[in-house]
Amino acid sequence: MFKEFRSTIVAANFKVKNQKGNIRRTCELTFETDLTEDIARAIDKKAKGWRADLKSGAMSKINIPISAIACVVDMHPCGGEDQPHQIPMARGIEAIATSADDEEFDPRIKIKIGFRLRREDAAWIPMQLGNVIDVTMKKAQLSLVVSDMALN
Repeated sequence: MFKEFRSTIVAANFKVKNQKGNIRRTCELTFETDLTEDIARAIDKKAKGWRADLKSGAMSKINIPISAIACVVDMHPCGGEDQPHQIPMARGIEAIATSADDEEFDPRIKIKIGFRLRREDAAWIPMQLGNVIDVTMKKAQLSLVVSDMALN
């Protein structure tokens, strides 16, 4: 999964659904950053090649499916006194990489994640919209680890 990267929160879409009395609050959060080699390597084995194609101008845009990614997201505001924030379980939605106008610069990528909205998310995220933050995405464990002793 991704290591730490510096990013900007460019969009936050809050959704509330009422299905037969069951209220579900979700958020889709979009980060934008440079598509570095480290980020490309973390997304997909093929992404390094796509990054090279974007950088050379052979491609101008690519949608990268990241729905198989489940992660814990730590966000730390840069240069501010705001507190860090953690999203305990998020899933990847999509990543859209676009070429830079100049070959000297890295291509850009927008990474969209989704998660269940909590009160603390609804308070923290709008205050950081448009701000530069340090983001760390760590792979989440989705299954229990069963030892041999537990099976006996």
